[in-house]
Amino acid sequence: MSTDETQAQPPGPPNDYDLFGGDLDSLDRRYEILRLIGRGGMGSVVHARDRSLDREVALKVIHGHFGDQSESFNLFLREARAAARMKHPNLVILYDIFEGDAGNRRPFLSMEFIEGISLHELVNRDGPLPVWQAREFVRQAAIGLQHIHENGLVHRDIKPANLMVTARDHVLKILDLGIALLTPRNLRSVSPVPMPPSVTPTPAPVPPAPPTAPAPAVVGPQSGLHSIQVANDLTGGIVGTPLYMSPEQWHSSQVDTRADIYSLGCTFYVLLTGSPPFPSDDLHRLRHGHLHDDPPPIEDLRPDVPRALAAVIRKMLAKSPLERYQTPDEFIRALDRSSQPPPPPTPGALTTADQFTNVLKNERLLTAKQLDAIDTELLPKFPDLSTFAAELVARGWLTAFQMDEILKGRGKELAVGGYVLRDKLGEGGFGIVYTARQLLQNRDVAIKVMRPEMSRNVEAIARFRREIRAASMLSHPNVATVFTADEEGDRLYLVMELCAGQNLEAVVKARHPVPAHEVCEWVRQTAAGLQHIHDKNLLHRDLKPSNLMLTPSGIKILDLGLTRMISTDAAGTSMNLTTFGIGTPHYASPEMFQNAPNIDGRSDLYNLGATMYHLLAGCQPFYQEPAPLLVVAHLMKLPPPITGHRPDVPAGVAAVVHKLMAKSPADRYQTPAELLAAIDALPK
Repeated sequence: MSTDETQAQPPGPPNDYDLFGGDLDSLDRRYEILRLIGRGGMGSVVHARDRSLDREVALKVIHGHFGDQSESFNLFLREARAAARMKHPNLVILYDIFEGDAGNRRPFLSMEFIEGISLHELVNRDGPLPVWQAREFVRQAAIGLQHIHENGLVHRDIKPANLMVTARDHVLKILDLGIALLTPRNLRSVSPVPMPPSVTPTPAPVPPAPPTAPAPAVVGPQSGLHSIQVANDLTGGIVGTPLYMSPEQWHSSQVDTRADIYSLGCTFYVLLTGSPPFPSDDLHRLRHGHLHDDPPPIEDLRPDVPRALAAVIRKMLAKSPLERYQTPDEFIRALDRSSQPPPPPTPGALTTADQFTNVLKNERLLTAKQLDAIDTELLPKFPDLSTFAAELVARGWLTAFQMDEILKGRGKELAVGGYVLRDKLGEGGFGIVYTARQLLQNRDVAIKVMRPEMSRNVEAIARFRREIRAASMLSHPNVATVFTADEEGDRLYLVMELCAGQNLEAVVKARHPVPAHEVCEWVRQTAAGLQHIHDKNLLHRDLKPSNLMLTPSGIKILDLGLTRMISTDAAGTSMNLTTFGIGTPHYASPEMFQNAPNIDGRSDLYNLGATMYHLLAGCQPFYQEPAPLLVVAHLMKLPPPITGHRPDVPAGVAAVVHKLMAKSPADRYQTPAELLAAIDALPK
């Protein structure tokens, strides 16, 4: 095992043939190789000049043995193409992808060349950073990560060496996006270190560390901050750098965007203390630390770090992904709150930690063991209300949403029946959707609470109860389960299955173009669930990509029966349809716009056809039409041929979409089962 695999190289051109392999004629015509910057377990980085565009670039050359693994190579291409579509000031720009040749695949990437200094080099040079500067660098990294995650990617290797500050304008750039997925299955290796100071003669000026900061830690090669390799029996082939790897990476569990939050928390810790949370060269100790131990309290190492900020970092480093910030945006909001003075108290707002504790006890928001720890441990240690509340969030006992509601004097509203609201998922004209914990069964659910103004409408309440009784009879793997509906005081609420995954609108935004066969499978599963709904004499009335959730077990149809009550959806895309039917205009059937009295299941099939169009084309059928003209478009116009957006869509698949979106219900598939048969008959 090498602890210093990636090394900076002396100036001078590398052996081009050995580095790139194969015929160099085409490469030499495009690029002039200037110097080798570094080598790593999966590739090398060279400084080059693009002859045709007369600009300096960084070329990341993938080692030859990766080309022998077609699965790794195809994954590399897919991730690289996704990264190439992203443009953001906090991400290094990916200019071009060279796939290599069939005989000797030696793929490489052409990227923006950055003159600057990595945060790893900065801490090595100057020691721990001032609090304000570390906060700003991490905030910029989180902004870039949010953009990465919104495009459906996980970085997997956030660390100081992969964060570079430009010399000219001091902007932070995230390096090595997605390329860590190239690691062979039987080995976990990390990407090369960024450009050394030898090629960045004018690093960003950095103020000296404050007098109260601890002495700089030694973070040389033995610290594990450089690239290292770990045998498969320790990491299960998961990509990452051990000093910064999340517990789920060590567990070889499925990794999602919250792993990046953990790694960014480790990075934040290094910037403020000069040392990682678990500094060790021993991989077994590292693994145990990330899985089981708490790092030394950051405020003990840096007394000038505000307690509120230390609580934010503790939450980033929570062992369970559920107890961390769920998105970079959520972290940024918490980071900003930690740097601001508390707002002036509002009427009803709490002012003391004792008041806060009384709410927790009265509303049964914590366990008896946690309440006992508050009385004996936390209240004496954190008498200030803001730091006390932040500590509860950092420990994962409360969510940031719960903390804010309690501080505003609305703690009683967190308890609904036998459920405790934890976070807000979204809201629409009908109500607000929350994640919640069912106390009796100790399970997480989704709760839709009717808005107070709706709960005063007698007709709306009667319809709500009638439809929920019918929806609660549904039981199908492709339909989100409705558990129960009840009321408490003037609040009516619906309890539903909490589906883990992404809605198809978000999936298509991140992955477009989605292969036609995959879209057909999504539609097939939706049709299966829809047939079950129709068999129970119910209509959905608002099928659209955002109401279809892609979960590990398949497609789940959401929001059944509730769309009768909604005049606008959470995204603000629904018009007021009370005069001509129910639905979202971009997907609504002609008969819905006509407010026809005999709308039946074929209207849902039209909605599904417009949804299938969007999933294939990446846009709605009549996306160019202004809202007032959508009625005319759905009633009178044919949507543009889907092959105009996607020439690769098979004719049979396009014909299914065309039939689903027929203007007359009689010309459509008559039942979801008929649609299922048509999809099954398509050539495989």
